[in-house]
Amino acid sequence: MNTPVLSKFRHGVIMASIDGLRKLPDMSNSVLHYFPKYSQSLSDMFLARSGQFKTIFIAENPLAMTIGEAVNVKHEFYFNGSDGRHIFSHTIKTDSFMYNYELPELSEELVSFGHFTTYEKRDINKVSSIRHSTYRNNRGYTGYLRGSTLLPSFVHGNFGGLYLDCHRTLKSIARQRSLHTYLVQEIFSEHCDYELIFLNPTSKSLDITISAYDDHGEICFVSEKTIRPFGLMKFSAPKGSRIMFWSSRLPILRPLIFELPQSDNGCNVFHS
Repeated sequence: MNTPVLSKFRHGVIMASIDGLRKLPDMSNSVLHYFPKYSQSLSDMFLARSGQFKTIFIAENPLAMTIGEAVNVKHEFYFNGSDGRHIFSHTIKTDSFMYNYELPELSEELVSFGHFTTYEKRDINKVSSIRHSTYRNNRGYTGYLRGSTLLPSFVHGNFGGLYLDCHRTLKSIARQRSLHTYLVQEIFSEHCDYELIFLNPTSKSLDITISAYDDHGEICFVSEKTIRPFGLMKFSAPKGSRIMFWSSRLPILRPLIFELPQSDNGCNVFHS
């Protein structure tokens, strides 16, 4: 899929990113402390939807964007099922600043994936040690199309810290800590249905307590859920819910929220 809208979106993102990186005098290397020597990149944990949805992913070539010139890159997409088990991997080689990846039809409605990049050593040496953290972090943009709609709803990478070890096994620097409560910064409309997709980017099962307020500010719903390591969960907001919040041991547990109008087959996707 390569519509004029997508082409314009990609061009704008590339130019803005390159300009921002060139103006950046320094880059925090704090994340490098956690990097295993055999891993070149960290990835957010992304979501792919199948069934009535199509998913596209704009994969960044962060090293090319850092130095402002085309660089050969190997994109590796590592897919996990909703229960956290590895399903398959897909590798693509290109030198583009961004690669538009239309995900294939999946065996499950919901799967998560990581996006990892690998470069030749001679190309890595073009970057100073100060900017190593720039090209080693993969964010990317995921777009979702529902039904016959032609304009995707895009969200950027959310939360993860995933990497592949020397055995190509998924690992994570994300850790569960003390209990945190997160409040959705959105009042749910009565004219839409809402699906919340929670992702667990850690190697431990994640317990969540989900609650909701109604129109009167009263708690109308409480539910306890558990997500397996590197797994995910879809939660449909109960009718009458206006504001939702939840508690977990992840510092920032922000699900993807699919706002589905009851009047048509479009969708709006956003972080909470």
